[in-house]
Amino acid sequence: MGNAYNRKKNKSDNIDKRPGIGKYVIAAVATAGLLAFGAYEFFFGNNIYTNHDNKSDIQTSVTSRYSIDQVISGIITPQQYVQELFDTFPEAQNARRNGGLKGFIYDPSQEEFRRIFTENYDHRPIETLRFGEIFNRSIRCFKEADEDKESPAFTTSPTFGIKIPRYVVFKRGFFTKNFFLRNDEDVKGIVSHELQHVKDLYDGITLGNEHLDYGSFKKGIRIKFLDSLAEFRAYGKQVKSFVEVLVKTGRYSESEDYIKHTCLNYLDYRNKLESFPANQLENDLRNFQFAEFSGISMVETDTEYLLSAMYESKTVEIKLAKKRSK
Repeated sequence: MGNAYNRKKNKSDNIDKRPGIGKYVIAAVATAGLLAFGAYEFFFGNNIYTNHDNKSDIQTSVTSRYSIDQVISGIITPQQYVQELFDTFPEAQNARRNGGLKGFIYDPSQEEFRRIFTENYDHRPIETLRFGEIFNRSIRCFKEADEDKESPAFTTSPTFGIKIPRYVVFKRGFFTKNFFLRNDEDVKGIVSHELQHVKDLYDGITLGNEHLDYGSFKKGIRIKFLDSLAEFRAYGKQVKSFVEVLVKTGRYSESEDYIKHTCLNYLDYRNKLESFPANQLENDLRNFQFAEFSGISMVETDTEYLLSAMYESKTVEIKLAKKRSK
């Protein structure tokens, strides 16, 4: 996509300083949900933005009885919301039926974390999978998410691509930190992102004739490349979903801040992949993945970002103001 993906960094552009999705929601191997890190798979979903003064951009289509506003106001507990989301979100139920997802969990204690983790390994070759290492690294990643520390790439897990299901874990900060999330559709967007990681971790990643799993490191694929590839896939899926919904319905349900956050992260990970000093195999994989999102481009002006994408031979343009929505 060339220069269309080269954007300048503005210190005043607060939305540019966006936390990654893997901060308060985690995809955990066998136990605690969105743990996509280290050997365990944490994906920490981001924060709820609770300033709902602008009710016009809250377009919730969740069939659930509950909303994040009810959680924030104390009408329902976070546990109730998370369980209802698991029960009613079609993508979650599809992931469960396909075998990759075991459930959603809210802020588990270390004891609960260990119990669920252990149960998931009941009939597994625990020694082969280095159970102790997987558990300890997962606990460390779980704790470090609260400290804004860098976590290891989820693709370093020996459980990557060997059909071990995961849970999506919602950390307490999901409902108490306030950034860009405004409505239930934003929450579903974050969960959808993590479910792509769950799928990739469960099945492995297939691009062209190459299937990627934990054994792929022996072929010369490097961790930083694979980690960026996985994030690019998840953000790309979300961008394609925005465009599809816009074409079919004439609007999008997610808030502008969340769409902006997602599109900018998509752009950042594409740039990371483009600039990565890839070997021949990594270059082939990168090109296969770029081809999947070949109709998407993004340019920057002084006041806005312009996303352009193709869907069913239709060109869609989404303008995103740089200034955060009120």
